[in-house]
Amino acid sequence: AFNIQTPSQINGIVSLSGNKINRHLEVTLSWNGMGERRVSVIIGLIRPGQLQSIPVYRLKTPDDGEMKIPIRFFKELPLENFEKIVFTFVRSYEGYRGSGNNELLVSSQSIHSIVIDIP
Repeated sequence: AFNIQTPSQINGIVSLSGNKINRHLEVTLSWNGMGERRVSVIIGLIRPGQLQSIPVYRLKTPDDGEMKIPIRFFKELPLENFEKIVFTFVRSYEGYRGSGNNELLVSSQSIHSIVIDIP
């Protein structure tokens, strides 16, 4: 038996300004930065009337608690076809545990998703 290392819980906040009509969407993400390696942010879009999101970007950034997403990232997307945007914050730990021939890959994550209507 061995202990599985788990990452600290991640809690995110999304600040969004601008709108899709003039293709000027500015996004600042913040979270409880722990300085633990890196976090991933997955950005997805949801079509009107749908529940499933379509992932469009996966960004990795230092776990320092803040990230600005450049306007150009959103200018390239057909936002007029979508109703909501999803930001998923992921703090993860991966490593091998065990000894000899019994090494196992252990992966644990803390995930927080925020769904917002696209302005």
